[in-house]
Amino acid sequence: MLTLQQLLLQFNGARWQDIALAAGNVFFCITFIPMLRHPGRPPLLTCIPTGLALLAGGFVFATLHLWLTALTQTIAGLQWLALVFKKSLYAAPGQQT
Repeated sequence: MLTLQQLLLQFNGARWQDIALAAGNVFFCITFIPMLRHPGRPPLLTCIPTGLALLAGGFVFATLHLWLTALTQTIAGLQWLALVFKKSLYAAPGQQT
């Protein structure tokens, strides 16, 4: 268990930026859940570039040693890419989804 002093040390240097950016990514991951559960699917030209850009951003954050941000951004990118494989319930009969 972290003591108060250890917790405050986490905010030295670039650690507070990592925590702040990761918190924002966690917020976006949570607010993304309804879209994953919705029966429709956004256009592929939205899902694929967004997912790939988020994965690239996760790589960039990892090279900066912002590990929490890299992890949470990668998860957000994978969520977007998961929509690519989602079957849309709103497709017209005979149309591929």
